[in-house]
Amino acid sequence: LYSTDSLLSPRYVTTARLANRVFSGVFRGLLDADLTLLNAGQLAVHVDSLAGVALVEGAINRCSRAPYDGMLNAVLTGTNAAAACFVSATTSFADRQVKFIVDCVGLTASSQVNFLRPGDSVAFTSSSWLPTSSLAFTWQIPVAQSPDLQELLVQNKIDVTIDNLRGTLSVTPHSFTAISGGKTEVPTANDTTGAGATFAVLNGNNLAYETYTTGLRATVIKSHIHGPAKDPVSGTGPLIHDNTRRFFRGAGQGTWVGLSGQQVEDLYNGYDYINIHTNKHPGGALRGHLIRDSVVDAASDGSPVQMAAAMSVGLSASGGPYGAAGVARVSLLDSTTLEYVVKFSSVQDLDTTNVRSASVYGLQWDGTFVKLTDLDATTLASNESRGQFDLDSESLSYLVSNRMYVRATATKIVLQGQIFYRKRSFGLLGSNVAGNSAVFGLAELDQQGNVHFTATMEANAPVTTIGVQDSKGKKLVDLTYALGHDNYLDGFWESVSLGNLLSLSAGQLSFFFTGPRIVPATTATLSPAYPDNHATHFYSIVTDKLGGVATTLLYITDDDQLVARNWIVGFLTSTTAELQYYGTKAIARKSIVSIPGTVPPNSTAVPPTLTTESTTYTLVTGWHTIGDPIQLPSTIYKNLLTTIPNPSADALQALVTASARIVYKDSNNRTIATTPTFVSHNRRYALLSSANVAPSPPPPNGAAGDVYLDFHSDGTLRFRVRTGGLLGDLVAVALRDSSGNVIFSTDFVINDAESMGTWTNLSVSDFKAVVSGKLVVSATTDDYPGGEIAGIVAWIPFLEFARLRHFRGTLSGDMIGVGASMVGEAAAFLDADGVALISIYFDAIPVDRSVSSISIVYHNETSGATVAVFGDALLAAYAEGGSTVRWKVPNDDVMDYLLSGKIGIVVGTTANPDGELMGFLNVVGSRYIGVVTATDVKGPAAGGIAIATIQLDSNGILHTTVRFDNKKGEPIRAKLLTPLGDTFIDLTNHIYTSNLIYGSVPLNALFFYYLSRGLVTLQVSLDTADPAYVGKVHMSGTLTRGRDSFPNITLPLDFEASLGPSDPSKTFGVGAYFSATLDERNVLSWQLRTAGAYDLLAVDIFADSQRLRSISSASTITVLSQTASGKVTLTSAQATTLRNGGFVVVVRTRSSIDYNIEGKILFRKKDYGGIFIPTSPSGAGGYARLVFDQTGWVHYEILLTGLPAPLLYIAYEYDSKNVTFLQSTFTHNRARGVLTDLTIDQLRGIADAVG
Repeated sequence: LYSTDSLLSPRYVTTARLANRVFSGVFRGLLDADLTLLNAGQLAVHVDSLAGVALVEGAINRCSRAPYDGMLNAVLTGTNAAAACFVSATTSFADRQVKFIVDCVGLTASSQVNFLRPGDSVAFTSSSWLPTSSLAFTWQIPVAQSPDLQELLVQNKIDVTIDNLRGTLSVTPHSFTAISGGKTEVPTANDTTGAGATFAVLNGNNLAYETYTTGLRATVIKSHIHGPAKDPVSGTGPLIHDNTRRFFRGAGQGTWVGLSGQQVEDLYNGYDYINIHTNKHPGGALRGHLIRDSVVDAASDGSPVQMAAAMSVGLSASGGPYGAAGVARVSLLDSTTLEYVVKFSSVQDLDTTNVRSASVYGLQWDGTFVKLTDLDATTLASNESRGQFDLDSESLSYLVSNRMYVRATATKIVLQGQIFYRKRSFGLLGSNVAGNSAVFGLAELDQQGNVHFTATMEANAPVTTIGVQDSKGKKLVDLTYALGHDNYLDGFWESVSLGNLLSLSAGQLSFFFTGPRIVPATTATLSPAYPDNHATHFYSIVTDKLGGVATTLLYITDDDQLVARNWIVGFLTSTTAELQYYGTKAIARKSIVSIPGTVPPNSTAVPPTLTTESTTYTLVTGWHTIGDPIQLPSTIYKNLLTTIPNPSADALQALVTASARIVYKDSNNRTIATTPTFVSHNRRYALLSSANVAPSPPPPNGAAGDVYLDFHSDGTLRFRVRTGGLLGDLVAVALRDSSGNVIFSTDFVINDAESMGTWTNLSVSDFKAVVSGKLVVSATTDDYPGGEIAGIVAWIPFLEFARLRHFRGTLSGDMIGVGASMVGEAAAFLDADGVALISIYFDAIPVDRSVSSISIVYHNETSGATVAVFGDALLAAYAEGGSTVRWKVPNDDVMDYLLSGKIGIVVGTTANPDGELMGFLNVVGSRYIGVVTATDVKGPAAGGIAIATIQLDSNGILHTTVRFDNKKGEPIRAKLLTPLGDTFIDLTNHIYTSNLIYGSVPLNALFFYYLSRGLVTLQVSLDTADPAYVGKVHMSGTLTRGRDSFPNITLPLDFEASLGPSDPSKTFGVGAYFSATLDERNVLSWQLRTAGAYDLLAVDIFADSQRLRSISSASTITVLSQTASGKVTLTSAQATTLRNGGFVVVVRTRSSIDYNIEGKILFRKKDYGGIFIPTSPSGAGGYARLVFDQTGWVHYEILLTGLPAPLLYIAYEYDSKNVTFLQSTFTHNRARGVLTDLTIDQLRGIADAVG
């Protein structure tokens, strides 16, 4: 701000924030003298770029705000740099009126305002006026043109011209807020113990929104936008947008696409409202109107980091009153300044007074609250507080770890809400300048300040390093640990610092990946302007080989229209994208047929020749175009939206089954074709309980389960179902539509604890049922053929599928002997500082009760007392069906409890206050693999390969196995090292065989974190006196986590092979690890992973020296850079040969063109255990352990206790006709031995858990 009589030095300076092409900011603390200048029109705004270049300036004049705050506006500019015009308009579409006000600078001649349709045809022209003053006029739209012009106006397709100035009339970008409570429900207010906060931004005729709830103790069943309701107190309106499918664990987000002109006007006028329905209040539990924010409030939507809190009443109170609500909008202007706006609703209805005080509290690690500061109370008389406060180091630590709360107090009630990050999506799309690699993906900031990544990398070489870097190229986080099959990334950047969040929000961070031949590195800016990623079903990515890259995002609407969005970066020429599918289509061909005419009898006239149009149809099989080609500009474009209307059923089916393609063609007619595949976030989840079984649910029995569904790029849907506490035996898992019809049912043998399967040949209706939240999964038992437990499949945010979920547990009444229909799940992530991020979710809360307590419990083994902690914090953070908090594990003893599965979660309800649900947090069992060769370090080239496998079980025990093939023939020493180089496990002290080291060790918390992040190194040295090798590292490599999979088979026998050079003289370099499973149909499914190798040429599998299968890179079997996979069907004789160690796998690569790497396929070492259950009241019991070794022999150890009589025999029984006596003499009721020469069927008896 400058004084108009002195433009030499500014009087006030602020950094403007850009959101939706509107810059917004606040000048604070104006002096009285400056207010006088402002009222006199003697202050001017001067806008500079960040580089200090002057852009524009203008004097500030008084105006009536209303005309300038219209729904539509345009800024007009032209070749005359001194001239500009501003056009603002308000609409009344019901009266077919648009009212305008126009102001200009730099124009002096009489002018007219022209409104142009697309193509520049004139739609309306105003009367002439002198632009030195404002012009106000009304455009009365003719009846015949009204519907068309309404839509053109809100679609930003009407241009405005005045003289040589031009601009586009656009919907004014604006933000909206809704405070939802029970007392504002219509027609009947309620006493709901919760509140909701909705933040929305209108951009054009699309409304992006986020809804957050807190304190709801019932289950949300629907979430809608209704309108118009012109009376906010008693008015109601029909449902106009459904967000139910995107509402999960207290939060929902999405985009309402394509509002009509009338709908935009209604929204602008405040006629639309949010309505959240629960099982207790199916007609509506929380309601709040979407109200346009003031200019100051709207500025916060452009702040670098946005946070919020939904505030509810009575979280720890018994009785009432409830129904009031509040919302806090928090913006971080920089790393030390926090700006806030807090508003309340319905407080007077309950308390007869307004809010008297408002404060900010911090949640300490011991679970108690401490006041940090009081908020400005000067505006509390109007139930509102706004202002700023500076963040000291203590306040900042509370804020960034989600331990800051806003609390407001009236006479009778207290409202409280947890401040959390508002969810934001970032896109990443880029390629390297060589054009040989590209990446497309998503990053999501969750409410706890973590960023979740999913990305697909296209490269013709191995990817070795992935991460995020700042604008100077400094690596901020390494995501290499999260690299899965086919160069797919599913990673997690936890507890991002405030400085990095500020940089992320400003678009100053980039994603990168590199490899030995990916030079330079491939980078992609993390773009904050990414469109709503949840309205995407399929995507494709393509590079023009010149550094340009494009992606097409496809979405099938509810009415079977196809919406395409295109994102282009760095294309040098304009390009078209053409969507095609392969199939048979009837092609119409028209022709002109001549038919001789007739004349009257006895006429001598020449008969006329008549012509008619004939249409014939020819069936043509091939690629057919879907819709018109999409024109892609040669520029950076992030949201080019195209609708493909009325695609054929065959076309949509081709998309769902991954048999469509997109052909990109540039102006030089160069074409690239790629197949659109399912996006990574099309994953679904459901909690299963008896309450969700319809139409006749069984009695509450405490049984529980969950299901995960995952779309794969081949057009299949993989799913995994886990159950527990069932009264009957599980016989089937069915997927049902909303009418209860079975659309898919398992047809494989089911394991009672965990079942997996694959759904192939999905129809379009099947696909839409899954992604729209209209699918029910039911587990059928022999006691309940209609289903014993069931659940609705829902979209879930990234955190629930994060690969770094370290702990999980199912909560049910079965654990504490309560026949509850409620179920729950708890998950936790442990960071390097010993802080656990715990997330708890409940489902099927009965209408006759609500959640009253949530606690973390453990049994102190020293004092013998049961300790319950963090209950107030968990309840204070409680949103619909769930709660998420950070809990600092207090000491090493409690950390040991956590790592050994002894930390429980107890949920109390009003019906069972001491506990209705209980479960324990168990370590998520995972497998980590490292394949290392001598090429990985600078050391002696002795050749060979080592494979380390760490199996982490649910009890927190690390089972380590190192297999090696050392061509020098010397023994080895092996260690597992932390990133600091410290030895965590010296494997040399474990059991050692000729080529195997194995053993077990309890888990350490810090090592657990390092292991999950891919930061643990396997180091191998030779145990030799040869001075050339003493004290030197022979091999070294990192351990990475095996990607979660959904296999087609459920009862496999596992095999593996370590591969080294077949020629001992080839000492430097290349190795591989081969793993395979043999299912009950004798199908051998295998995977190969290499180290030190580039570009596989062939994978050959030999049985008794006869080549069984040869897989080359030209075949249909996947062979990618360093990995390969495939399937081979074996005969019974070949399966026996495999069991006897007669299979060899041989690999050829470009790195080993003159020799092979090979290895024998052996059984994978695996443990099985069983507990003996006494059949008489003797108190006897026991334990059996069976271990597969690499030869297929089964070693057993059996220990029995409490037998009332001498032991006669122990037998292994596969079926009633297959009994093997293990031992006839025993020592102290203990037996040890080996089962040799077992058949494939007998081995399956153990693997199938039926022996």
